[in-house]
Amino acid sequence: MEPSLKLRYDELISNVGFAFNLRHYIMGSREKVEWLNAILQSMWPHIDATASDIIEGLVEPLLKESLKASGVRGITLGFQEFNLGTTAPRVEYIQAGAYTRSRFSST
Repeated sequence: MEPSLKLRYDELISNVGFAFNLRHYIMGSREKVEWLNAILQSMWPHIDATASDIIEGLVEPLLKESLKASGVRGITLGFQEFNLGTTAPRVEYIQAGAYTRSRFSST
């Protein structure tokens, strides 16, 4: 790498605060996304809590409505506990490619 480019690259990395080497994470047209996995893992407790509240808020009324509509009496359905787990999902890599209309739709 040319010395002036190396200096700008090093400045960029130190200013942005990422502690990884971009060249190490690029593999042809695939790019590893450890930075995204780190963000997901750090945000996961908040994502889990929010998603759990949303899902419980949507599903519990549907369960009650279904029981009422079916004529079942004396039974209550609901969540005792609902969560997405403690481990965030991982993204192994992303891959960019040329967009073609036929690839994404039948028209």
